[in-house]
Amino acid sequence: MSESYLRTPHLVGDTIVFVADDDVWTVDAAGGAATRLTADGMPASRPRLSPDGASVAWASRRDGTPEVYVVDVAGGAPRRLSWWGSPHTRVLGWDGDGRVVASTPAGEPFRARCWAYALPADGEPAERLPYGPIGGLARAQSGAVVVQSVVLREPATWKRYRGGTAAKLWIDPTGSGDFTRLLADLDGQLADPVWLGDRLVFVSDHEGHGNVYSVLADGSDLRRHSDHTGAYARDLAADLSGASTRAVYARSGQVWLLDDLGPTGKPTLVRIELRGARRARQATPIAPVAASLELAP
Repeated sequence: MSESYLRTPHLVGDTIVFVADDDVWTVDAAGGAATRLTADGMPASRPRLSPDGASVAWASRRDGTPEVYVVDVAGGAPRRLSWWGSPHTRVLGWDGDGRVVASTPAGEPFRARCWAYALPADGEPAERLPYGPIGGLARAQSGAVVVQSVVLREPATWKRYRGGTAAKLWIDPTGSGDFTRLLADLDGQLADPVWLGDRLVFVSDHEGHGNVYSVLADGSDLRRHSDHTGAYARDLAADLSGASTRAVYARSGQVWLLDDLGPTGKPTLVRIELRGARRARQATPIAPVAASLELAP
């Protein structure tokens, strides 16, 4: 098992991408030795594979504030897609037209006004999506859309918070643009919505700990899929290619795979090994700076 802290995983087909040691890695869904995909050595977050599994987008601080980059899984030079200059830029995923979907409050007066944008992978201008400020976005093949409200602190760092800015879910069942509150009776933070078939999967702490749940589009048939206590499940993401019903998430620096949304389905730990030097643990040379010292008389 890796001694590094693995986070923000995503899955398409048999490939998982995740962040560790400030870089993006890939590994088979069955686990094993992972391959480093980037070598920036700068904070990276939320890698998301394209639906065909050929490219991965993520946010990196390699040029200062987090910006959106994309690279071919087979290798090559990363391409920068955004120039927003906001510390709150996040990658949300991809749309059906091969564009990266990301959120940012760039150009807005407050950081809570994070609009979603679709960025073409060829560098063409981004399109602002008509959902208003959101913290998460899930679009089903049926046309249903679920958005998560903007949260200034994710549930795992604000455990059992029940105030007015707790993460909430809103649903537009037909894609008409009319949203209603979903699961308003659950007293907890509902975050990271993803569609898998006809079920909406999300993370909630309404039972005291952050675990993975799913419901039908009308909010019925609530199922709990994980039984973690203590550390929260976080960064839930799903395989949106074809008819897949698999999702991944992180917990305590480990990656978990959920491949069965049935009443008895349970997540399994993906055992991942990171090979090569652990650069984050190495000493970093610091260039000395000449300075003059004046002694008081």
